[in-house]
This record gives sequence, structure tokens and C-alpha cells, in this order.
Amino acid sequence: MESFSKIRKGQIIPSFSLKNLKGETILSSNLLRKKNLIIFFFKNLEDKQSKEYLRLLNGIYDDIRQDAEIFAVSCARQESLKDFSKRMEIKFDILVDSDDVVRCKFTEESFNFLIITDRFLSLYKAYSLLPDKDEIVSSIEFLEKQCPECGVSTWPEELGE
Repeated sequence: MESFSKIRKGQIIPSFSLKNLKGETILSSNLLRKKNLIIFFFKNLEDKQSKEYLRLLNGIYDDIRQDAEIFAVSCARQESLKDFSKRMEIKFDILVDSDDVVRCKFTEESFNFLIITDRFLSLYKAYSLLPDKDEIVSSIEFLEKQCPECGVSTWPEELGE
């Protein structure tokens, strides 16, 4: 796990409550035990890398949506996020963190980072260098093979893989 994150692998992620672009409140507590989570934090849409990564996530959404939920979190203006989401036909929720409070629960150093959790909201991986689609898909496949009754598994890197 990268040192930019305030939480360590296996720890429960900080709770959050944010509105999506439809004005609905998304509570992390309501996500518990439902699906693995992929959360991409980005500052705004002026950054080309953010736009490209949102497109990448949109492209894998149908392949992983049965096992994982994708959220993007930004402090950008809601209207610009709505326009982009509509124009690019984004399939997952973009959440508005206008005061940048939620991102600061995870890190104070970085934008454009991604976290993956299991369905119990335990941090599996945190990336300051954004992973490619194969890495994301393989992480979700790995999490899906784990026994939920057994607690947190031994992650591959701890096995020397």
C-alpha cells in the first residue's frame, strides 16, 4: 500500500455521505455487504488524465458491475460534472465533494487516486499511480473469490506473488 493514504490495507475506509449528480445521497454505510467498491478521486475535469480515467472506468463498468460498484468523487462544480457525465454517458455515479472533506479523510496529498475495497468496506488496494483496466478487473476477481465468512484474506503480495 502507498504511503499517501491515511488508511492501511485491511482497515475499514472512512465513512462518507455525498450527493450524486441526481441529488441523491450516497451513504457508505448503505454500501456495506453489497458489492466491492472502486472509488476514483479527482479534482476537476480540466485535467486530461481525469477525463481519460473516467472513460476507462466507464469502459469496464459493464464487465464488473455485478461484483463491484464504481464511484468517482470530485470537488468540481456540479454543473460541469453533470454536463460531462451526460455527454460521455457515464454509467456510474459521480459524487460531489464540494468542500473536499471526503478526500481529506483518505489523504491530504493527492488527487487522481483510486481505492478498491471489499464488500465489507475494508481497503484492499490504494493507488496513487492509477492502475490499468486489467489490474482493476483482476483485483475485483480476486476479491470475489474470497470467503466472506473468513474475514480479510491474505492478499497476494503478502504471499509473495
